[in-house]
Amino acid sequence: MAEEALSPRDRRLALVRRKEAEQLRGRLPLLETYDFAARDALPAWALEELPKIARTTAEPDARLSEKAPDVRGWTRDFVLASGIGDQFLVATGIEGYRWLEVRIRGESWLDELVDALGEDLRLVSSEVLVAIYAEEYEYQAFLATPTHRRDADGMIV
Repeated sequence: MAEEALSPRDRRLALVRRKEAEQLRGRLPLLETYDFAARDALPAWALEELPKIARTTAEPDARLSEKAPDVRGWTRDFVLASGIGDQFLVATGIEGYRWLEVRIRGESWLDELVDALGEDLRLVSSEVLVAIYAEEYEYQAFLATPTHRRDADGMIV
């Protein structure tokens, strides 16, 4: 829907979100940014897995105490070991601009991503989904692929 067809309040909110989305690009110089994508741009298997890993009963693939000394190193190692590659979609949390396609082009890309979006991350490529959640007392990392899936309660099958 065109912004002109919106009510004044909704138009203002749409403009604020668009500005926030564009500012996000500026906070990620070590990531080449492409287009924003709607949720339906994700692979079907990933769309099925996202709500499963978001459940409080979901079984993480890895855990780390909140008091661990190198959370970002652990996160980086998990993401790189996942096989996600250097180009993927990242969840932005911005309504109307939910996913941003990016390509890694610098070593400190994860630091930039966490500084810009926070510690909860969701990354999706055509073959890999990685989610990192900062929970109470620990960090949880989830991996899903077309062959590494979870049941309805989030348990690895």
